Amino acid sequence: MCDLRNEMSAKPKAFKCPSLFESLIGIPFSKVPPFIASKEVVSVTALRILADGVSVFLTYFITLFLRLKAFPVLFPSFFSPIPEKFVDYFSGDYLLFLGALCLSLLLVNAYNGLYDVFHLQKRPLLWLYFVSNIFIFLLLVLWLWFDKNYWHMRSFYVIFFFLNPTISCIIRSSLNKVLMDIRKKTGRLLFRSVLVGNDAAAQKILKKSKEFRLSNYTIVRHLEGFSSPEEIREKLPPILQQEKASFIVFLMKPNEALSTEIINVAAAHHIGVLLPMPAYFNIVNPFSYNDFIKGKALLHFNPLVFGVAESRIRAVLERIGAAVALLVLSPLFLLVAILIKLDSKGPVFFFQERYGKDCKRFRMCKFRTMCNDAESKLESLRCKNETDGALFKMKDDPRVTKVGRLLRTTSLDELPQLINIFRGEMRFVGPRPLPCRDLDPYLEKWQIKRQLVAPGLTCIWQTCGRSDIGFDIMAVLDIWYAHNRTFWLDCHIILRTFYTVLFCRGSY
Repeated sequence: MCDLRNEMSAKPKAFKCPSLFESLIGIPFSKVPPFIASKEVVSVTALRILADGVSVFLTYFITLFLRLKAFPVLFPSFFSPIPEKFVDYFSGDYLLFLGALCLSLLLVNAYNGLYDVFHLQKRPLLWLYFVSNIFIFLLLVLWLWFDKNYWHMRSFYVIFFFLNPTISCIIRSSLNKVLMDIRKKTGRLLFRSVLVGNDAAAQKILKKSKEFRLSNYTIVRHLEGFSSPEEIREKLPPILQQEKASFIVFLMKPNEALSTEIINVAAAHHIGVLLPMPAYFNIVNPFSYNDFIKGKALLHFNPLVFGVAESRIRAVLERIGAAVALLVLSPLFLLVAILIKLDSKGPVFFFQERYGKDCKRFRMCKFRTMCNDAESKLESLRCKNETDGALFKMKDDPRVTKVGRLLRTTSLDELPQLINIFRGEMRFVGPRPLPCRDLDPYLEKWQIKRQLVAPGLTCIWQTCGRSDIGFDIMAVLDIWYAHNRTFWLDCHIILRTFYTVLFCRGSY
């Protein structure tokens, strides 16, 4: 017990903060764990709150200008001029209302995780701001319904809550860009982390840390590993104190004794721990639950069960949608075909055998983006592959034509797969079909479970990085989709695909 107290007293000093914060949280700031009370957390959180507060005030004044000055002139049929006696929106009552509105939005934003610096946001920033604003808007409408004492411009609130998510998103994105530049130039505003492990994943994280691509984390010390719990207790605490670390990233091979000791040492120093999870834990399966047999904790997986009627109805609707899309996009198809013919010799379309649902083979169609003899040159380029597993990707693939590069960047080369959707071989959303020759080595491995559902024109991993994602991560995301697919998830993926393609993220 004495040793533990000595270790606790020797830990890095916590970041000092005004007593107002201490009174708010109810405990002395020196007692708060260092990874929570660090300069990084306080600074980034304060900047995010300040940015959102500025967004609310900025939106308020922009909305006033639009409603009182611009819209009555531009759209007189919809927005009538406001009488002079009602336009004093800078009086004490209205400014008090603005303050209450700002505080309410900040609290709801905090509830939605917009100020959480420890975890990556799982949903788009604009969507989180929209949810916060629509919630406050509904509360405001309810309040105005019962409050008859004041006159309000109803259109003012509609304009405000339409603009605020957009302005907040723009300001937050700008702040994130500034913070990233500061981190790259100074190395500040990052969680100092100790990396333990020397496998491929550890080397990849170490490389990304040097490139400042680990979001809020930076690796300040790399340890190859430990052989026993005793070695961890002896060597790790001095390193944590010396480096003033906030996190331990433990990437050694699964070992219950070592993992437990790492967590114990980290807990004694109030330091967070990041541990790898087995691939099957990354697959969030609604058909799984915890179970116990003779006191042993187990994870119970049930087989997938999908409604046959629902699947058939969706397949018919998607075929109709593909037929309509082919008809509407036929002029674009003609334009692309002409450009391909003018750019290089060879056919307009490229056909290749791919694996579909339950590993059934089919011929996938797409616009040709490479030279006519690209397949014969593939083997000579294998050594230059820039990804892993069953994928082959090169940013500067010499086989790609000029028009082909444009088609790949904009994903227009995938449009002919609407024909495969019309034929029932593909869906609009599903795991991307891979060439049979590349997927053959994985037919007996866990990655093949991505073929449980029909392949799609777009998929969940294409909205998360496209070509920047490795094969194993891609397979995990595809299997997650297979276990969790819904109509609304498909709609969300399609909308995210438009955003990803528009900004050409991860395409080559």
